Amino acid sequence: MLGEDHRETLDARAAQAELTRLAGDAAGASVQYDGIIAAMERIDADAVELAKARFGYARAAWVARGPSDVARRRAEEARDAFAADGEPSAAARAEVETWLLAAGGDPARDEARRGDAG
Repeated sequence: MLGEDHRETLDARAAQAELTRLAGDAAGASVQYDGIIAAMERIDADAVELAKARFGYARAAWVARGPSDVARRRAEEARDAFAADGEPSAAARAEVETWLLAAGGDPARDEARRGDAG
């Protein structure tokens, strides 16, 4: 039996959290994602998988509780991880940037503030 923090278990938990979010239970999904993110950080999970969970949390928490610094920061962290992954994650990065813009952010300004042009 796989443990709670095993990578495959976390992948399954992340898929369940996304289904929960898509089913309209944003509050439930944000709680699930929060636990998944904590576990992924503990085991030094794959950066792209962690980015997916962070973005899932951001979307769910934004709907459940409204705008928050935590949700925005996690979306920004996801965007940065997707950017670091390059072409394989280009579509995911674009999706996060579009979300950030719609949520009231400016991805270009954020990148300039961090000092990276990419």
